[in-house]
Amino acid sequence: MSKGELTKERIVAQAASLFNTKGYTGCSMGDLMNATGLKKGGIYNHFATKDDLAVAAFDHAIEQVERALREHLKTATDERQQLLLILDFYRDYHAHPVVAGGCPLLNTMVDSDDGHPLLKTRARDTLDRWLQRLTRIIERGQQAGLFDPTADARQWATVIFATIHGGMALSRYQSQPAMAKLMTHLTHSVRRALQF
Repeated sequence: MSKGELTKERIVAQAASLFNTKGYTGCSMGDLMNATGLKKGGIYNHFATKDDLAVAAFDHAIEQVERALREHLKTATDERQQLLLILDFYRDYHAHPVVAGGCPLLNTMVDSDDGHPLLKTRARDTLDRWLQRLTRIIERGQQAGLFDPTADARQWATVIFATIHGGMALSRYQSQPAMAKLMTHLTHSVRRALQF
């Protein structure tokens, strides 16, 4: 990898944490320059606009979460274990986030809702992809006889996603045990609904 590519990677990694912590509008070029040790021109050498950097940083942050989740799921031998390990992954996510600042998808969905159409689109695409993955896990589990075949897989994927991310939002203002209790409740609800 060339020196320029390494510099670009470093900018993206540091920007990912900054944008995820401060939000797109809350993160100034001064913040980015301080974090990277580069002048404005050094950053703009690699990214034409702050928007381009924000999208690259979002993609990087999402990839970090997806990589950590894949690693967490390595021990799963079936869809039942995959689903339980996904719930386990998020049980203390707020206390130990993969990317500084919490969940990059949740943060970007909230931050970009009114002010950044490109990030909003990227967040929506990521949301759709994550919901589709959860839906497929449930559908494959149904086909394998592990879950109730009459349960609406997409609806349960949506409930799981919304509860996890709603819980993470609440955990910013409540104690960490509140998130753990919520995840325990969600696990029991999912087990009951999908009959496993």
